[in-house]
Amino acid sequence: MSTHVTKADTSLFIKRSTQDMELNQPKQEHKPAAIHDDQNYDDMANDTPMEEPDDTNIKQEEPVKKTSLPAIDISQLDYYYQCHSCSEIMTSLTTYLNHLASVHAIKHRNNTIKHPEVEPDIHDATFHCQSCEKTYTTKYKYWRHLKFTHYMVLKSAAAAAASKGQLPVPQDPDFYCRVCDIKHADKEAYNQHLGTVHNMYLRSRRDLNVMPEWNSPNNYCRACRHNYAGKYNYRWHCKRVHHMTAPAVKKDDTNTSSNIVPDLQDPNNYCQVCDFTYKTNKLYLLHCSRTHHIKPTIKTPDITIPYPKDPNHHCSPCNKTYLHASSFRKHLITTHKIAHLSTRSQRNKVPDVDDPNGYCCVCEKTYSTVHYYKVHVATFHATPIDPQNTQQQQQQQQQQQVLPDVDDPNFHCRSCQKTFLDQNRYRSHLRGAHKMKLISMRSSSHDDGDPDLLPDPLDPNLYCRVCKATSKTLKLFRRHCRHLHHMTLDPIPLPNPDAEIDVDSPECYCVKCDIYIKRTSTFTRHLRVKHQLKVDRKRGRP
Repeated sequence: MSTHVTKADTSLFIKRSTQDMELNQPKQEHKPAAIHDDQNYDDMANDTPMEEPDDTNIKQEEPVKKTSLPAIDISQLDYYYQCHSCSEIMTSLTTYLNHLASVHAIKHRNNTIKHPEVEPDIHDATFHCQSCEKTYTTKYKYWRHLKFTHYMVLKSAAAAAASKGQLPVPQDPDFYCRVCDIKHADKEAYNQHLGTVHNMYLRSRRDLNVMPEWNSPNNYCRACRHNYAGKYNYRWHCKRVHHMTAPAVKKDDTNTSSNIVPDLQDPNNYCQVCDFTYKTNKLYLLHCSRTHHIKPTIKTPDITIPYPKDPNHHCSPCNKTYLHASSFRKHLITTHKIAHLSTRSQRNKVPDVDDPNGYCCVCEKTYSTVHYYKVHVATFHATPIDPQNTQQQQQQQQQQQVLPDVDDPNFHCRSCQKTFLDQNRYRSHLRGAHKMKLISMRSSSHDDGDPDLLPDPLDPNLYCRVCKATSKTLKLFRRHCRHLHHMTLDPIPLPNPDAEIDVDSPECYCVKCDIYIKRTSTFTRHLRVKHQLKVDRKRGRP
């Protein structure tokens, strides 16, 4: 069977092959600077030369079409979205997510954003995100949420204001920054804020033709037109800013104040030359050493004179050490003609208890506080009692002294007029302060074997009749009975011992104990420990 191909059939075959080639041929992309037009694609398709058709049709995969967006001026925006892969800039979150899905095949799986079509207000006063329906406590946390959850590229208030042409006024009399809405304390802090935040470094208004006065009485710098708080800050400014050095002291001039030398023993740490008072004596001596080249002299002990109160009984001029104090005193009297203070005369001396300086004339020592001095006098220098008035004083003391009540229910010492928190502290006070011998509560409750001397473990008020004390909770009361009174207690009876516990109770209610437990884990542990029930941890079934 023969087939005849006519000229019309050949032209029809070539036309259909050409259409198939046009459909299968991929379109070439040209990445313009701003926007792609559909007209450019039509022109490119028309200008493409056609090739001769072939009997075999080659199928090719279509590449991913990259849709470009028009150019955006970010200088007029407070925030924007930017793709990290292709650096494409977008103005809304939906456009950004569609760009990731269509161009980069990245699906958005963040469930935090409930309304992606709603753009949050970055300047919200309450820090509320309308898109996520969440409110944050601080601006830092709110902007951090916008940055990492909403993929925003935020600009600071200063940068946004600068892009819009809003700048603070450098010569504001109130030192107020209208961009940041902050009022500063002084001019120096305001200028520092302008430099660090807004990158506005102002030129110095220092008068270069005038130098400040080193010994200015008001600490006023006439070059910078600024008054400093103290002389130290003023002179530090002169050294640091104006590169000044302290004027040399003229030793030959006898009519000036250069002959004044600071007193190292000044009690107020005041330097007469510099007219400055230091806080501590250490700083004052360091200043005298470095500035005035005056060092304190160290007093060395005189070796030619022995020390009568040497605790080792050592005579430094003779280089001898004696075993006994009597031999040492005899040596001082006979050899060095030093009459040592006898122990009898020391014992006859009585220190003044009311000495305002805290000086002990017996020990020749001054204490830092009056309290330590009185403790020292009461401990080491007991005041001797006149034997004639001994009996009268003892009788008066016995009449005036009121013994405390051991069984006071309020733990109040009527002798010292003090109230203690518990019985243990009260009884310790009686033993230590009043030297009272108290009978142990354990021995008093167990010697006679009387059951009335033991506490009632079922007392509704949790009151111990032996110790006369009330516990706060039942657990503490039972622990008190066991440990202090050595009682063996029966377990606490359950309110409903025959009831059946619902292990899967949604309210975590124990019927036997008649209690509600807050957490499920605590309820499960209660069933295991208290009622010996084997509860499945996962399913909650016995």
